Order: sequence, then C-alpha cells, then structure tokens
Amino acid sequence: MEAAYEEFSWENFKRKFLAKYFPETARERYGEEFLKLTQG
Repeated sequence: MEAAYEEFSWENFKRKFLAKYFPETARERYGEEFLKLTQG
C-alpha cells in the first residue's frame, strides 16, 4: 500500500504557508500600507 503525497516544492510550500498564516486579505492590506510608507 502506497501513501499518497503531494510534490513538495518551494512554490507549493509557500502557497500553503501563506494561505494558513498570512491570508490574501492581510497581504493586500499590508502591501498597500507598505507602499504608502515614507521616510522621516
């Protein structure tokens, strides 16, 4: 009996990690906030 598994690639890991710990809505919000940063 063989165990079913997914290919473990960097892209697969990154997608799953971000989905679990840093949802897309948060990434969008913080991305916009980051783009508005000014020095000073």
